[in-house]
Amino acid sequence: MYSEPDPFIHHPELRDKVGDPLKSFFRNFKPEEVFTKYPELIWVLDKLYTDEYRTASRNAVLDLHGDSDLWVFAYGSLMWDPAFIFDEVRRARVTEYARRFVLKDVWGARGTVETPGLFAALDTG
Repeated sequence: MYSEPDPFIHHPELRDKVGDPLKSFFRNFKPEEVFTKYPELIWVLDKLYTDEYRTASRNAVLDLHGDSDLWVFAYGSLMWDPAFIFDEVRRARVTEYARRFVLKDVWGARGTVETPGLFAALDTG
Protein backbone atom coordinates (compact mmCIF):
# COMPACT_ATOMS: atom_id res chain seq x y z
CA MET A 1 0.00 0.00 0.00
CA TYR A 2 2.76 2.47 0.87
CA SER A 3 5.71 3.47 -1.20
CA GLU A 4 9.19 2.44 -0.19
CA PRO A 5 10.82 3.20 2.10
CA ASP A 6 8.46 2.51 4.96
CA PRO A 7 6.50 5.72 5.82
CA PHE A 8 6.75 4.83 9.52
CA ILE A 9 10.53 4.48 9.51
CA HIS A 10 10.90 7.53 11.80
CA HIS A 11 7.99 6.55 14.07
CA PRO A 12 7.40 2.78 13.98
CA GLU A 13 5.27 3.05 17.14
CA LEU A 14 2.55 4.70 15.04
CA ARG A 15 2.35 1.92 12.41
CA ASP A 16 -0.57 0.11 14.10
CA LYS A 17 -2.27 3.31 15.26
CA VAL A 18 -2.73 5.14 11.96
CA GLY A 19 -5.58 3.71 9.91
CA ASP A 20 -5.39 2.40 6.36
CA PRO A 21 -6.08 5.39 4.09
CA LEU A 22 -7.95 3.22 1.61
CA LYS A 23 -10.40 2.21 4.37
CA SER A 24 -10.78 5.68 5.88
CA PHE A 25 -14.23 6.81 6.96
CA PHE A 26 -13.52 10.10 5.19
CA ARG A 27 -12.48 8.58 1.85
CA ASN A 28 -16.04 7.95 0.67
CA PHE A 29 -17.92 10.15 3.09
CA LYS A 30 -20.81 12.05 1.52
CA PRO A 31 -22.09 14.95 3.65
CA GLU A 32 -25.52 14.51 2.10
CA GLU A 33 -25.86 11.13 3.85
CA VAL A 34 -25.96 12.88 7.21
CA PHE A 35 -29.35 14.35 6.33
CA THR A 36 -30.93 10.91 6.16
CA LYS A 37 -30.07 10.42 9.81
CA TYR A 38 -30.65 14.06 10.83
CA PRO A 39 -33.38 15.50 8.58
CA GLU A 40 -33.67 18.60 10.79
CA LEU A 41 -30.29 19.68 9.40
CA ILE A 42 -31.43 19.70 5.77
CA TRP A 43 -31.15 23.50 5.73
CA VAL A 44 -27.35 23.10 5.81
CA LEU A 45 -27.34 21.27 2.47
CA ASP A 46 -27.43 24.43 0.35
CA LYS A 47 -24.41 25.77 2.28
CA LEU A 48 -22.14 22.82 1.40
CA TYR A 49 -19.66 22.90 -1.44
CA THR A 50 -20.37 20.35 -4.15
CA ASP A 51 -18.03 17.42 -4.78
CA GLU A 52 -17.14 19.06 -8.09
CA TYR A 53 -16.22 22.35 -6.41
CA ARG A 54 -14.10 20.62 -3.76
CA THR A 55 -12.30 18.57 -6.41
CA ALA A 56 -11.63 21.62 -8.58
CA SER A 57 -10.40 23.61 -5.57
CA ARG A 58 -8.08 20.79 -4.45
CA ASN A 59 -6.73 20.34 -7.98
CA ALA A 60 -6.10 24.09 -8.36
CA VAL A 61 -4.02 24.15 -5.17
CA LEU A 62 -2.10 21.02 -6.16
CA ASP A 63 -1.44 22.46 -9.63
CA LEU A 64 0.08 25.57 -8.04
CA HIS A 65 2.20 23.39 -5.78
CA GLY A 66 3.87 21.61 -8.67
CA ASP A 67 5.90 18.42 -8.36
CA SER A 68 7.64 19.19 -5.07
CA ASP A 69 6.86 17.40 -1.81
CA LEU A 70 3.66 18.44 -0.06
CA TRP A 71 3.70 18.21 3.73
CA VAL A 72 0.38 18.05 5.56
CA PHE A 73 0.15 19.02 9.22
CA ALA A 74 -2.44 16.73 10.77
CA TYR A 75 -3.90 16.10 14.18
CA GLY A 76 -7.05 14.44 15.44
CA SER A 77 -9.14 12.60 12.86
CA LEU A 78 -6.88 13.44 9.93
CA MET A 79 -3.88 12.03 11.76
CA TRP A 80 -5.44 8.76 12.88
CA ASP A 81 -7.80 8.19 9.97
CA PRO A 82 -6.17 9.76 6.89
CA ALA A 83 -8.11 9.59 3.66
CA PHE A 84 -5.03 9.88 1.47
CA ILE A 85 -1.96 7.75 0.93
CA PHE A 86 1.17 9.28 2.41
CA ASP A 87 4.88 8.62 1.98
CA GLU A 88 6.25 9.65 5.35
CA VAL A 89 5.16 10.32 8.92
CA ARG A 90 7.08 12.89 10.96
CA ARG A 91 6.36 14.68 14.20
CA ALA A 92 6.05 18.42 13.81
CA ARG A 93 5.29 21.56 15.72
CA VAL A 94 3.62 24.64 14.31
CA THR A 95 5.21 27.54 16.12
CA GLU A 96 3.05 30.45 17.20
CA TYR A 97 -0.08 28.26 17.09
CA ALA A 98 -1.78 26.18 19.76
CA ARG A 99 -4.63 23.68 19.82
CA ARG A 100 -7.54 25.28 21.68
CA PHE A 101 -11.29 24.89 21.97
CA VAL A 102 -12.08 27.81 19.69
CA LEU A 103 -14.71 26.44 17.29
CA LYS A 104 -18.35 26.37 18.31
CA ASP A 105 -20.88 24.13 16.60
CA VAL A 106 -24.60 24.80 16.84
CA TRP A 107 -25.62 22.80 13.75
CA GLY A 108 -25.81 19.43 15.44
CA ALA A 109 -22.54 17.61 14.77
CA ARG A 110 -21.25 18.36 18.25
CA GLY A 111 -23.88 20.58 19.72
CA THR A 112 -27.18 22.37 19.30
CA VAL A 113 -28.35 25.96 19.37
CA GLU A 114 -29.33 25.43 23.02
CA THR A 115 -26.09 23.66 23.95
CA PRO A 116 -23.28 24.54 21.53
CA GLY A 117 -20.45 22.04 21.21
CA LEU A 118 -16.87 23.23 21.36
CA PHE A 119 -14.03 21.56 19.56
CA ALA A 120 -10.35 22.15 19.14
CA ALA A 121 -8.64 23.85 16.24
CA LEU A 122 -5.39 25.68 15.70
CA ASP A 123 -5.39 29.17 17.12
CA THR A 124 -2.71 31.83 17.06
CA GLY A 125 -0.69 32.35 20.19
